[in-house]
Amino acid sequence: QKRERDAGKKLLLSIIGAIVFFIFFFTFGVSLLAKFAESLSFLSRDKDEGPTATIFTPRLDNIPEATNEAQFKITGFSQSGYEIQIVSNGRQKGQALTGGDGRFEASINLEIGSNTISVIAKDAKGNASLASDQLGVTFDTSAPHLTIFEPTAGQTFHGDQKSAKISGQTEPLATLTVNDIFVPLDQSGGFNYNFSLSQGDSDINVVSTDKAGNKTANSLKITYSP
Repeated sequence: QKRERDAGKKLLLSIIGAIVFFIFFFTFGVSLLAKFAESLSFLSRDKDEGPTATIFTPRLDNIPEATNEAQFKITGFSQSGYEIQIVSNGRQKGQALTGGDGRFEASINLEIGSNTISVIAKDAKGNASLASDQLGVTFDTSAPHLTIFEPTAGQTFHGDQKSAKISGQTEPLATLTVNDIFVPLDQSGGFNYNFSLSQGDSDINVVSTDKAGNKTANSLKITYSP
């Protein structure tokens, strides 16, 4: 009977211990396990996420196709407080910091000819975004050619010749004016314009302006005598 009582006590203690363990586990253990799993998940996410997962690709504002100024302003948008690296023709040419509104602005020196520009955003840890879309600008300081075929300087018109044909050639895609009046060009840069004559001398000023803003002017005087 004593042995049976001892065995019963041991069984009762085991049952009580098991009950206490399950109560403790379900009260505190599940919470601890959840926190442990969450920390593992965070570490895994921090390790696996690439830098572009939180650093958005910055955007460049539109730029002109061409310019005749070596120093060129770059503006755009990214996340606030980030460093912006400006890359032109594959090399870093400048940098800027975004303001509270995410805007950035910087100036770089262009190379003569074509310049392909993009920007990259970096956070304080050095993580970088993907490069922005590339934009192109041509740095051109050469004035466009301009030739006037007719009329000739000093030419005199008489009688029924109450208009003078002004024709010539300039750089294709340039903008041409005759006495500040826009004159369209053909695909090769040729132009024709009928200039109304009045009695006496007339000054004719022809100006060609290319996409970079370079200008060439040519002036002549003609005369109309009834």
